[in-house]
Amino acid sequence: MHKNGTSLYALVDQLLYVQKIDAGMVKLRLAEVDIISLINHVSKSFRQIAEAKGFRFEVNLSEKNYCYG
Repeated sequence: MHKNGTSLYALVDQLLYVQKIDAGMVKLRLAEVDIISLINHVSKSFRQIAEAKGFRFEVNLSEKNYCYG
């Protein structure tokens, strides 16, 4: 329960940060991203929530390394 609360807080915090970006209060810096690691990290929170409700949450990714840059 505590971990889900922490995840929800982080999500709200990120949404507020997006609003700051939209308002021009933050400048973005492009950088390479290991998208597979990012997706795995984000999906872990969703998987925990889904499993707690009796659902299965699955993300299937190829083994290729994807980068944005």
